[in-house]
Amino acid sequence: GVAQCRVEFAAVAHELAHHVVDVRELNTALGHTALRVGRWRLRGHVAGADEVVAHRYAHRHSSLRPSPFLLTAALADSLGG
Repeated sequence: GVAQCRVEFAAVAHELAHHVVDVRELNTALGHTALRVGRWRLRGHVAGADEVVAHRYAHRHSSLRPSPFLLTAALADSLGG
């Protein structure tokens, strides 16, 4: 299994990423357009993009070998979910 302290560190890193990432900047960087009328452009929100970023940040900073999405399973398992 995964060492409890590593899972806890990953959980903290994941939450830290949510506080550090500016969702508006992320959506701008992704460049998704929801509507374009002439030269006017309404940027769209990419649902879940901030969650993927938080998972990846936690994965890179925790030194866990599993993918960011397997990290969620490890966290849920450690919490009895």
